[in-house]
Amino acid sequence: MVTPDPRAEAVPLLCPSDQLGRCARCQQTCQRYGVGGNPLCVACLAAVGKAQQKGAGG
Repeated sequence: MVTPDPRAEAVPLLCPSDQLGRCARCQQTCQRYGVGGNPLCVACLAAVGKAQQKGAGG
């Protein structure tokens, strides 16, 4: 599995530190908990969404 380079897309985290955790896919720090939390970082979420669209389209 290819994971995005964490330095390629640095996203500022605008949430309290107690809502931070590691991305389940690439281990980059992201907002995992609280309102708006997600187990995937923004880059991995976009990659998964793109793969799902590609799979559904063909």
